Amino acid sequence: ELIPLSSWRYVPTDLNPADMVSRGVNPKQLMDSDQWWLGPSFLTQPESKWPVLTAPENKNLPEIKINKLNTKTINTLTAINKNDLPDIDDYLPDTGDNLPASPTDEPEIKNNVCTYDQPILKCENFSKFMKLQRTVAYVNRFINNIYVKIRKTKRSGHLTTDELKEAFHYLCRISQQESFPEEYKTLSKGLELKSKSNILSLNPYFENGLIRVGGRIDASNYSYDKRHPILLDSAHHVTKLLFEWEHLRNLHAGPQLLLSILRETVWPVNGRRLARRTISRCIRCRRVQGKTLVPKMGDLPSKRLNADFPFISVGLDFA
Repeated sequence: ELIPLSSWRYVPTDLNPADMVSRGVNPKQLMDSDQWWLGPSFLTQPESKWPVLTAPENKNLPEIKINKLNTKTINTLTAINKNDLPDIDDYLPDTGDNLPASPTDEPEIKNNVCTYDQPILKCENFSKFMKLQRTVAYVNRFINNIYVKIRKTKRSGHLTTDELKEAFHYLCRISQQESFPEEYKTLSKGLELKSKSNILSLNPYFENGLIRVGGRIDASNYSYDKRHPILLDSAHHVTKLLFEWEHLRNLHAGPQLLLSILRETVWPVNGRRLARRTISRCIRCRRVQGKTLVPKMGDLPSKRLNADFPFISVGLDFA
């Protein structure tokens, strides 16, 4: 850190004295080796005559394929459940005056949409949180690309952090709608919760389709997600998958550490109980934390159990 990068030079193997010992050398050859005692021969010359270090060329590996965007015209039939898909109204065309007056200004998009009551994605069908999150992200991308001519942006390539964050918020919103249906409807309308609500003590509020926990640390330097984490129910399947994923991602973290990490972004109700349950169900943690077998002790002899007078049994040492 104290030396500039321009002072660092690469020494090839045939000129590096340290490689002589690491690769194995006869002690007699080492005694007579000028390279071992004096270093490479170019060190005795002026710096202007030192070998010039050439930067390696950046070459595309043969296994790397360059994605090419091929535009094709296709007809789509999309099945949409408005209660399940994230913010589907944002992707639909507006009915205001901003749209073109005639089809000649903009190409007309015709899409056959059928609605049904069953959700497209069931969280219970997934056993890993990352797979569920990435699947939702690709579904969101598909919806965005359907209306690419209206939204003027098309997503392609690898998933971005914004897409993964959007999918995470969608999963949290679905979890809240299923775990706290009455509270979600009440807060979304801007009303006060009932006094019998289980989450009333958390001072929840509604923002951008999510229920967040209130608090008194707005003046702190913490991030917004830590000051007002997203409220989740520990009994929901999404919350269980999130606990399992964070437990593995943090190298089988314990209950206290696992709960502390999760509270950076979410606030699980009864989270401590779920953290202990997650670790107890982890096979690797159970093997490491398993208790050793304690052998059963034999019966005590009668001399240690029966009371007797002093000096009944006396031993004498003649040494």
